[in-house]
Amino acid sequence: MNPLDFFLWSEVERGMALHKNKVKETMAAFKARLRSVTLSIACDVVKKAVTGMKKRAQAIYDAKGHDIEID
Repeated sequence: MNPLDFFLWSEVERGMALHKNKVKETMAAFKARLRSVTLSIACDVVKKAVTGMKKRAQAIYDAKGHDIEID
């Protein structure tokens, strides 16, 4: 896993918690909620995360694998 994975999964977990049902749901209902939450993540949020990951990867490469400053 990489930081982008962690970011996206945290967004999904946040959305799942916001839309949690009060009663026990079926597996089909859970999967439908998961799909809905995942698809509701805005494209600009995903693009920003990918761009940030690219910048960090380039900074690590430029630093020849040494530590970098994270904004």
